[in-house]
Amino acid sequence: MGKITKLETEARKIFKKIFSLGKKTFTPEILADYIINVIEKSLLSIKGIKVKIAPSQYFVLFSHQDYRKLKDKIPELFEETKKIVEEHISLRNYVIFGELELQFTSSVKVSSGGIEISPEKVKIPEGVWIVEHTSSDRYFLLPPGKKITIGREKNNDFIVVNEYISSTHAEIENKDGSKVILTDLGSTNGTYYKGQKIKTTTFESSDEFSLTKQHPEKFKVIKLSEQEK
Repeated sequence: MGKITKLETEARKIFKKIFSLGKKTFTPEILADYIINVIEKSLLSIKGIKVKIAPSQYFVLFSHQDYRKLKDKIPELFEETKKIVEEHISLRNYVIFGELELQFTSSVKVSSGGIEISPEKVKIPEGVWIVEHTSSDRYFLLPPGKKITIGREKNNDFIVVNEYISSTHAEIENKDGSKVILTDLGSTNGTYYKGQKIKTTTFESSDEFSLTKQHPEKFKVIKLSEQEK
């Protein structure tokens, strides 16, 4: 399991309520640790970039006897555990598609006092692209129909602190899921694709581009449907 950060430790101080499980007791943070351990083993890596995708759905399995005892407390347990797990995902900058779902149920395979976590396989929505800023490892998702601007000023969707970047430098748009269109917005120092200054270009598969030649800011565009295992 990944190292627990100070921020996560502080967040967990809120969730100390004890629940009974067979002859054992546990807190939402203990259950969250089970789930986090599974997340770290289930991450989907994308070739060529550092972005990692976590499953969004998990089955939390108890014995039949323990599940009956916990059934009335599940809504409370769910909310507190979910907050801790979401904090972990956010702090590690993992991608997750949709809402985090924890489904509590019972199984004959789980003995009294035990817990098992079963993740669903990562499902990549149709037509989603990822754009990664390789200089900082930051990224943004581009689902179909999404359009964002990149620039130096705070009004942009993606802010790059670089004196050679224009206030609003470029725009990138996922038209219909099959292609992404990159457009220079009249920048001073230009937008470049394969070393050539461009006004607009269309990506139909994973590729790279950069903003400015002086201290260039490099980006990768990744078509996720090409990366599925």
